[in-house]
Amino acid sequence: MNPYWIYLKAELGKLRDSGVAEEFLSFVPEETLTACGVARKREKFTEQFGSQASVNALIESLSDSCVLELTKFCDRWRNNGVFKKLVAADTWLEVDAPTSEILLQQAEPELAHIFQRNEFELLKIVADPELLAHEPYRSRKPGETVSFSTCLAKSSKGRCRIFDGMHRAIQLARNGCGTISLCYSEE
Repeated sequence: MNPYWIYLKAELGKLRDSGVAEEFLSFVPEETLTACGVARKREKFTEQFGSQASVNALIESLSDSCVLELTKFCDRWRNNGVFKKLVAADTWLEVDAPTSEILLQQAEPELAHIFQRNEFELLKIVADPELLAHEPYRSRKPGETVSFSTCLAKSSKGRCRIFDGMHRAIQLARNGCGTISLCYSEE
């Protein structure tokens, strides 16, 4: 499993939203987009990112250099430090991990107390009514589709901690999924 693809599929899958797409287009240099075959015109851009299947196909067609460049720019755009975590590990494995064993990295800073109170355990966090009173969680309902469900994690002492895909994991757990697909490396 290519962890760079997973990251890009999740991040670029958000570009179906026109506001997110405009922000992304204003952040990434035109020459990078052109070199990677990413459209700048709205009609073509919408076609490339209109569905998760089209996003996946685009990413899987990219050269290794484009994958790395887009990963760097997505990391800067999202300001999430994922690129550094991806390059730090040589080996990535895939597992369907039980939700009861998954830990989360801190998501929204203003909700840090909720994550800490629940010891960063996914199922405890999902069951905390205070979390569901805040955005982005309150605007999502149980059962809503997660278009790209694989998350990135680090494993330590037999437990995986998700560092990219916390919102996806929370929604999947709210949807009643007993396992979540993880691409992980050892810490």
